[in-house]
Amino acid sequence: MGGETTRWEWPDELDALAAAPEHHRLLLENERVRVLETVVPVAATTPVHTHRWASVEYVLEPSGIVRRDSEGTILLDTRRAPDAALATSEVLWAGPFPPHSVENVGEADLRVIMVELKDQADAGDAPRAATAEIDGLRTLARTALEYVDPYSLEEGDAEEIRRMAKTLLGVDLPLDDQ
Repeated sequence: MGGETTRWEWPDELDALAAAPEHHRLLLENERVRVLETVVPVAATTPVHTHRWASVEYVLEPSGIVRRDSEGTILLDTRRAPDAALATSEVLWAGPFPPHSVENVGEADLRVIMVELKDQADAGDAPRAATAEIDGLRTLARTALEYVDPYSLEEGDAEEIRRMAKTLLGVDLPLDDQ
């Protein structure tokens, strides 16, 4: 899970898309959410990066990981913490992540969809303040993954995600096509 923070103090250059673009791909973004596909191949390590916003994470393909802070101190090693191991289709809540890296120490590529919630100021407040919104985003993430293969997103796929948001959540998402 992400670290708790009340004030974002890290530079934009450490944002996942800027600092680790080979491991993070923007699927869609608007003023309320940013959706990233995260892929960390077997034996790869991401550069140090951050995730500014709390997020709902949907695990497409789990793998063993070692998460380190910016100084290299191990924060999580799933080989030593079996309860922290990820499962396919698992949905997780995470607060913002301060500077960290992720090393894939497993036998499969790690693949995760992150739905970052821009309008959540604090990870601790979000579950209480926006439970319905988070549940809706979880459903949206699961459904999007059932109907849209993240490796084949092409022009027009944002429109399909808009349609699903309207159908599932009853809201129009003003998304920018990527």
